Amino acid sequence: MRDLYADRNTWDIEDGLVSTDEIDAAAVRRATFKMNPSDARWVLAIRVAHALDSLQGGALAPERREKLIRLATNMGLRSFDANLIIAIVQDAARTSPLAKISTPAAALHTEQVMDRLAMVPPAGAFASNAKSEGRAILVQASIALLVGVAICVALATFFFG
Repeated sequence: MRDLYADRNTWDIEDGLVSTDEIDAAAVRRATFKMNPSDARWVLAIRVAHALDSLQGGALAPERREKLIRLATNMGLRSFDANLIIAIVQDAARTSPLAKISTPAAALHTEQVMDRLAMVPPAGAFASNAKSEGRAILVQASIALLVGVAICVALATFFFG
């Protein structure tokens, strides 16, 4: 268990005392290259952490949550995935030792949080399948329309000749 000592800049991590500067540097080094800063999952996580920074109780109001989910869907994430990201960030803000001495945004820079965010499908992961299915339906409908027109023309020439 990670206990907070009276000195808020020192943590007991498994075998000894480690300063928060060492924790921050190590966590950022491990987590920095796992996710692109322009990745929609990361952008949403940062926005959620900043929203939690401004709150006293640590829970998002329904209106604020809906606004964040709207932002996520505009970036190409599904609302289900946006809710997962919000839950990941809220959990990190509640349980991370970094969040206890700093801000919820500091808790995002841990390997555990990065791994959890990486499990959420990226923006547009499901859109490509929907687009290809839509194109297939459009092609089939076009072919059916052309066959129907050809049959009408054939019948018209047969009867009116």
